Amino acid sequence: MNKEILKQIFLQHNLEEVKFIKKINIGFTNTIYSINDNFILKICKKISNEKNFEKEVFFYSFFKDKIIVPKIIVYDKSKKLYNKNFIIKTS
Repeated sequence: MNKEILKQIFLQHNLEEVKFIKKINIGFTNTIYSINDNFILKICKKISNEKNFEKEVFFYSFFKDKIIVPKIIVYDKSKKLYNKNFIIKTS
């Protein structure tokens, strides 16, 4: 992930300034980053996985009042700011 694109995404969504980016090597089908140790950026790597990625967003929203799940701050599937679907959630 290009830091300038990430800065633009955070600015567009009125989030804090991007100061620290760390790639987390745990994703099998997605690319995951820690941003400022406050947010998790999850990027859908493959077009073939976009439906599953969207289901994950749905389940976070569905279960948010039932169990502890990360809060989704941004879900963007427009591919306008970045050419992949992505979510930003609390860490």
